[in-house]
Amino acid sequence: MAKSIAWKGDERRVAKQLGGTRVGLSGGPGALSKADVLAGPFFVEVKRRARSPIAVWFGEAALKAGAEGKTPVLVLHVLSSNSWLAVLNLEEFRSLFYRIGVLSSAGTALDADVKPVWITSAQK
Repeated sequence: MAKSIAWKGDERRVAKQLGGTRVGLSGGPGALSKADVLAGPFFVEVKRRARSPIAVWFGEAALKAGAEGKTPVLVLHVLSSNSWLAVLNLEEFRSLFYRIGVLSSAGTALDADVKPVWITSAQK
């Protein structure tokens, strides 16, 4: 997939996983929403990056959690806004919100070619 349109495929994949709808031209005038994906009560913004410190931190947490048979959750405190962000694997997010009835459909399992890949600080 060409680099300039690969992000569209990411948005479609996320919409499928969450049983939602990709919003075309989400940044444009007259768009249904400014979200990339609408899924139940969720306004979903999809980002595509080659590297991210969040992926590194989550990868480290995932390795440790996996060794203990636990589900990793990364909590990030953003000091400038006093925000607290929780980061978890999309499959876990989808499963959690389906189980509590927030999402109407569990969707399909992650595509076989999509595997969580975590970058550890040693790989940076």
